[in-house]
Amino acid sequence: MKPILLSAVFALALAATSFNANAEVVNIGISTVGLYELPTEISKRKGFYQEEGLDARKIVVRTPLHVAALLAGEL
Repeated sequence: MKPILLSAVFALALAATSFNANAEVVNIGISTVGLYELPTEISKRKGFYQEEGLDARKIVVRTPLHVAALLAGEL
């Protein structure tokens, strides 16, 4: 009985924190729009990022800017 109660309390605590958490913004840099980024788009549309508390944003950047943004910590 004790493990079941402990599991229930843990599950409720975990659920409560996920509802109150603000979504963390994550920038996903892509160099061109193409089929290779299709899994990212499908994941976003199905809400997988939201389920994990993330606000995923795709940003199309060209290669020199991509490297600079990555080094600056923006992506």
